[in-house]
Amino acid sequence: MSWRHYVTQALRRLCHFLAALALAFMLGITVYDVVARKLFSNPLLGVVDTVSFCVMWATMLGIALAWSERAHIVVDLLDMTGSPALIAVLDLLTRLAGILIMPLLMWLAWHEMRDVLSFGDRTPEIGLPIAWYWVAAVVGYGLSAVLLLIEPPGAGSRHA
Repeated sequence: MSWRHYVTQALRRLCHFLAALALAFMLGITVYDVVARKLFSNPLLGVVDTVSFCVMWATMLGIALAWSERAHIVVDLLDMTGSPALIAVLDLLTRLAGILIMPLLMWLAWHEMRDVLSFGDRTPEIGLPIAWYWVAAVVGYGLSAVLLLIEPPGAGSRHA
């Protein structure tokens, strides 16, 4: 197997692990908050900030995984009626669009993160720097671009 396969698999595993960690942490603090609020009338401070932070990271890592595994939400109309050649062309065009759009989104998120850092924006409850939300966007879009660039054509395709 090629180096591309090993790097792709390592990045996929990392994204799965970190997204699962964010979701598990989010679930844990939400359950704890509900139990603490109902049983002890003592809710956990910062749950909304922390949950939104975890959602952001899980979502951005999930975007990279969706690109890599071609697990997007799709309309299967052309898949059912189109020829295999048409499907291959559409898959290639989608990949090219992702290769062009993901770095652009990463660049935009980078500039937004720099603006937020210069303003010193923080979350209302626990004062978490908003820039960390934008770090998630930069990482997610960057991983998407890397995975799209290093995977061989047809890899991860639903039609391969």
